[in-house]
Amino acid sequence: MHRSLPILLVLVAACGAPSAPPAASSAPGIVSLRAEPGSGGGHALVVDNGASTALRVHRDIVVERETASGWEHVEASMLYLRERCDSAGGGLVEPPDCVEIPAGTTFRASPWTDMIGDAQCACEECAPVGAGHYRFALTPCENGARLETAPFTIE
Repeated sequence: MHRSLPILLVLVAACGAPSAPPAASSAPGIVSLRAEPGSGGGHALVVDNGASTALRVHRDIVVERETASGWEHVEASMLYLRERCDSAGGGLVEPPDCVEIPAGTTFRASPWTDMIGDAQCACEECAPVGAGHYRFALTPCENGARLETAPFTIE
């Protein structure tokens, strides 16, 4: 049986600077992920980096749905670890392959639309995912354990 507890991990990674100053984190020594309702709908991935070093993770946000046989991948195109969708020069923000989240900060990604297909920022080819339990996951750029949120419900 799967528990609905937040997964907290201590993670050591290489240091680096972000493109925009993030908010301060409140959990010293711990890296945690959570899903929060988006202000305009959907769900946003929030990463609290309470560790003393920067966290480097791949930009792709993985979405999984809980089924009777375990967790299955949900096709969510271009769902990236980015704070906003629109760039200053027009077009979509394209984050680097590895995103650095500085020590002691919180990063809130632009929300997932709760859709399959085009899943963030725009919906040109998309459809609702349907009711169920979902989770987000991130993969570290260097060796390390995959990071996952606690399950959240879409009704």
